[in-house]
Amino acid sequence: MFNSIFRRIMIPNLILTLILVISLTMAVSNLYRNTLVDEKHRSLEAGARELSLEASSYLRGATTLEELNAAVNAVGSSSEAMVYLIQIDQAQFQENATLQNTGLQDDFVEENLTYILAGKSVFSTAPYSDTFAAYVLFQGYPIYLDGDVHGAVLLLSPVDSLRALFYDINLTAAGIAALVLLISFPLIWWHSRRISEPIRKMEAATRLIAAGEPAVLKPIQSDDEVGRLSASFLQMKAALEKTEALRKELIANVSHELRTPLTSIRGFVQALMDGVVPQEEEPEILALIQEETLRLTSLTDDLLELAKLQAAAKPLQLEQVELEPLVQQVINSFRQVASEHKLDLKAEIETDLSLMVDHNAFKQILCNLLDNAIKYSQPGGTVAVHGRMVSGGVELVVADQGIGIPEEALQLIFDKFYRAESGIQAGTGLGLSITKQLIHLHGGRIRAEKNVPVGTRIVMTFPKKFSSESP
Repeated sequence: MFNSIFRRIMIPNLILTLILVISLTMAVSNLYRNTLVDEKHRSLEAGARELSLEASSYLRGATTLEELNAAVNAVGSSSEAMVYLIQIDQAQFQENATLQNTGLQDDFVEENLTYILAGKSVFSTAPYSDTFAAYVLFQGYPIYLDGDVHGAVLLLSPVDSLRALFYDINLTAAGIAALVLLISFPLIWWHSRRISEPIRKMEAATRLIAAGEPAVLKPIQSDDEVGRLSASFLQMKAALEKTEALRKELIANVSHELRTPLTSIRGFVQALMDGVVPQEEEPEILALIQEETLRLTSLTDDLLELAKLQAAAKPLQLEQVELEPLVQQVINSFRQVASEHKLDLKAEIETDLSLMVDHNAFKQILCNLLDNAIKYSQPGGTVAVHGRMVSGGVELVVADQGIGIPEEALQLIFDKFYRAESGIQAGTGLGLSITKQLIHLHGGRIRAEKNVPVGTRIVMTFPKKFSSESP
């Protein structure tokens, strides 16, 4: 019965609404019933008091019997009650005087008469009268003469007229209750569906994701817990999809890039095992195997590094860094290599230029770009690093005077494993991809363009939010 959140929301709400409507209906019905009884009580008591005064006046001789009878008929008609005037005092009643002459044989009359003759007004609701064979409202009031009680006024009103009113009230209340329930049901259904439907869709999407299938789920525009749950679920879904895409991409890249060196190593090892390699060539073959092994190690390290950066598993440790000394430090570490390639290294950084960056990550960016610039430069050329403030933040440029990159390849060199047609087969093809990812983590952008007159310019722009100065 309660095997879905929709039923768990809807059924209790329906039961609660039903209980509330029934309770309110009964309360209103009882309130109206009591109001009618109170009005009837006031009417009977006012009539009994009026007849008490008329009877006292008659006992004093100030009123005729005809006038008294007229008053009795008027009160009986207006209050829809049977009227009895009894001349008896308390002493006579205590001497076992009976009411047989009045025709009233009901026990409740004799019981209440004791209090009436003691000078009290008595009202009782719906006692059963054997005399009238019906339930009645009873009102008794003492008749005074010279300050003493000499009789009683008794009014007995059948409740049949009130029963008809009670029935109409209950019927009306029941109709209103049924109407409220009919209106409440679609509202409760809509409210329950509004809460449960997004959760049901998220549950279905979870099953698809667990099965490795694509799942489409629209965000819920709501500021409550369901809306926040939906936003969190979509974030989790995006993270899982990104992780899965990275996993598939890593597997594809590894299987593609490792196949060639592994095939080479296997061939060399098989040749050595078969004894087809002359003894004097074995050192050369072993050197090739070592070279391929080192390439595999480098490739694996770069793949893992790139996977960590793409998954944001390596958070940046940001600090304020002065650019000129950091760039100069990196350039100095490459001077020996540049000297071997007969290249000149120089840096032109604006004074007091600084960035909020990860020190080690920023050094890695510069090292990757300088390493590429040196590899692809012609002897006698210059590799320069320029830094300045621009409208978008801070711009850094690594420029070389090398062999250059074809126009159609400028936008492709940052893709994984891409190598331009240069005749130089160095590295793993992941250096610029790692550099691009590191710059993106800093909120920056990178692009490649032709240098004038020859060579390539790698332009990096870091936004103002990472910069300590504004242009």
